[in-house]
Parts: sequence; structure tokens; C-alpha cells
Amino acid sequence: MEYLSVDINSLETFPGNPRRGNIKKLKESLEANGQYKPIVVQKSTKYILAGNHLWQAAKELGWQLIDVVEVDVNNTQAKKIVASDNRLGELGTYDEQELLDLLQDISLEGTGYDS
Repeated sequence: MEYLSVDINSLETFPGNPRRGNIKKLKESLEANGQYKPIVVQKSTKYILAGNHLWQAAKELGWQLIDVVEVDVNNTQAKKIVASDNRLGELGTYDEQELLDLLQDISLEGTGYDS
């Protein structure tokens, strides 16, 4: 996959995206960590399939460019990607001890976690 840096205003959120993100926490993460993964964009429409809220947070922070990976998919495939991206992360669990060990070794700034 090829990552591109594009004008943030050239993209649009996916119409009807059912997910509601925590823009405040995403802004904190962008400020602390920068963008460490690209958002996923449908090549033909420039709709954001994964990363709608990260894009919104970056816009609110005044970013002019954002890193993307474009996928050449039809509209049905695009909807499946949106549905998958919104749901699959929710299905995971944590090993609580490993999570605690990880968090004890770092500053919590920009992670979405607090003490």
C-alpha cells in the first residue's frame, strides 16, 4: 500500500457513518503522538472509510495535510469496510495485567487512558 499526504479539505466523511467518535481524545492523541497511521479513503469518491473522526480532529487542529491510503472499491465494498472498521475493534478484549504493565511504563497523555 502506498501512503499519500493529501489536502485535508479534499476528503469527505462517509455519508451515514453510524459511529460517533471522541474528537477531544483524538485531538489529544494527535497533539501528543502525531498521525501514526493513515486514514482509509475510497479512491473514486474521496469518502473516508476508516478514520472519519481522526480526520475531523485533525481539521479542528488546523491541519492542512493528512496521510491516507486509497482503496479502489465499489460502493458496496466501501460500506462493508465502514461496517467492519466500526465493529471489529469493539469485539476485542484486553489482558488486563498486560495492559496495566504497558500503561505503567508510559505517560498517559494522548492515550485516551487516565489514572
